[in-house]
Amino acid sequence: MARLSLDTAFLFTVIALAWSVVPSVTQDTPNADQDLPCALTLSISYCSCSGTSLTCSKWPKSLLTHIPSNTTSLRILGSETRHLRTNIQPRTTLPNLRTLDLTGNTIVEIDARWFTRNKFPALEELILDTNNITLSGAETFRDVSEKLRLLSLNGALKRNYTEMLCNNLGDALQQGNLSNLVEIRLDNNELGLLTPTTLQFSGSSKLQRLNLFNSSLIAILQGTFMRKIFPNLRHLNLSSNEIKSIDQTTIQDLDTFTNLSLDLSNNLYFCNCKLAAFQTWLLNTTIVPDKSGLRCDDAVLHSSINKSIIDADLKCAEIEEVNVDDGLQSSYIILSIILTLVGLLALVVLYMRRNDIKDYFVEFYTTSKEAFNSRQGYDEIHRVRRETPEMAPTEV
Repeated sequence: MARLSLDTAFLFTVIALAWSVVPSVTQDTPNADQDLPCALTLSISYCSCSGTSLTCSKWPKSLLTHIPSNTTSLRILGSETRHLRTNIQPRTTLPNLRTLDLTGNTIVEIDARWFTRNKFPALEELILDTNNITLSGAETFRDVSEKLRLLSLNGALKRNYTEMLCNNLGDALQQGNLSNLVEIRLDNNELGLLTPTTLQFSGSSKLQRLNLFNSSLIAILQGTFMRKIFPNLRHLNLSSNEIKSIDQTTIQDLDTFTNLSLDLSNNLYFCNCKLAAFQTWLLNTTIVPDKSGLRCDDAVLHSSINKSIIDADLKCAEIEEVNVDDGLQSSYIILSIILTLVGLLALVVLYMRRNDIKDYFVEFYTTSKEAFNSRQGYDEIHRVRRETPEMAPTEV
């Protein structure tokens, strides 16, 4: 009986050990290759592996056919590649690649659908920071993986063509396959003035974070940021721009958000009476965490410069009211006096030069008469000549 109990206990122990091992095997087996370090089939001095992450300091043309299939992160940083052509795409599909980082590659042009899901089906993060991209093609992001969550264009867009930049950015976002995008980074770009349609794309309803730090924004147009367009927006960074004022219509748009954290710090606010509605809104809103830190960059009253907008005395420059009728009447009186003085002065001059004027007219009369008589005599001589018949020459 004791032997039976020992056998039974041993059997249960074996079963328990097997049960603890089987789940881990079944869970790890399908993705076992993803946990292996990447193994480069070529030895390249400017590329290195760390786990399943591959980092290169130059564009790895000879490596494109040899990127390990279990690579989860591919970073190509600081190369001199200016044009992403399809002939420098990876030769095979990278089924596990989740992060593609092309920071600082001086990229100017990108072929349509370079980021196609056929090559990057699992792509979640696309980072194109510090480039010089024109975004001339609306199909840049059209065929990107629907799993994309982050699009980073921090300092990535070409400078000095602000209006075209915003239009091209809007086209690229609207034509892109970005329905599940959670975050867009547009920091350090010269956007100038966003139109209400620039950031309205198919995935804007799921967007949670929008960064526009130091993007040369001079104002916020009505309809640019509305809750019905960004219902899940949780963080909006508009700091370090050139915004001088925020009008009532923009305040109404922002006031529809409840769970938003809005950063408006380090802008060039001009504190006058036109900013009074914004001041009142700041006192009551909860979506601007650092509202007490918003300061007047310039102001009508010098005492308000560098002072908190909440505490600033917002006055407009005093303009003296002028009665138009009184002003015109005064002008007419002054003009009449000037004309009278000019007339009197002319009469005085004429009186003093009366003899000279008389001699001038007498001389003018005499000269004209003599000229008339001379002309009359000249005409008479010609008339006599015409009437006198010509005589034949005398024969000798």
